Amino acid sequence: FDFKRISIKTTVEALQAISQKEGFSVDPQALYAIAKAAQGSLRDALSILDQLSSLSDRGGIQAKDVFAMLGLVETEWLLEAADALGKKNCALALEVLEKIVESGKDIKQLMRDLTEHFRHLMIIKIGGKALGRLVDYPTAVKEKLLQQCEYFTLKEILTAIATLIETQENARITESLRLPLEIAFAKLTYTQDMPSLNKEPKLERSFSSLDLLNNEKGQIDISNGENSLEEEGKGDQPPGRSEVSLTLDLEKIKHFWDALTFAVSKER
Repeated sequence: FDFKRISIKTTVEALQAISQKEGFSVDPQALYAIAKAAQGSLRDALSILDQLSSLSDRGGIQAKDVFAMLGLVETEWLLEAADALGKKNCALALEVLEKIVESGKDIKQLMRDLTEHFRHLMIIKIGGKALGRLVDYPTAVKEKLLQQCEYFTLKEILTAIATLIETQENARITESLRLPLEIAFAKLTYTQDMPSLNKEPKLERSFSSLDLLNNEKGQIDISNGENSLEEEGKGDQPPGRSEVSLTLDLEKIKHFWDALTFAVSKER
């Protein structure tokens, strides 16, 4: 037998039937939130529903109750944050971040939820309603995602996903979890005002912090299979290589510092 995870739709239908039999009042969005959190396990979904039923008041189980118990970030906040990024309004994005942090949400979870949110935007941007089945949200939320796609090009969505994944990696090696996310928001909203973030793609593609760790001379290959970006010092060095002091100015060092310190931590 080939077993697979139970779909969100099937889980929601099962939870809805059980809630009706048990006399639970459950908001439809709460059912979707429970099903998403269960990740294809009906047993886990029933466990979450059971816990919520014992904690909820007479008003029934609301989506906010699910988010609060599981530490997830509310969909509305994710939409707000993405709206601010789409409008290139960093100040507004930071205000939304402050609101989310003040509510007690875990920043690591916020990074994961934001990454998944932009994944949903990517799917809808590519396929529209035809690929809506790949997005595990109620129809009303899918409509909001469809509207939000208008703020972004596909390239900007892909850039946001890559930046947020990188942010999660950087968060592992910094004392402040909030700082990497704030920097990510600035990158995604101010890229045209900060050309240094986008320049010198050859160096960025070929640079590896492990090259510095494994080479006692402090040399890195910046040629990317082509001629060296710098002509200085090439007489006594291998083709396509040059001393870091000749090719890396302070801004470049700052740009690659997180990658270097992460590699150092891995090498102990």
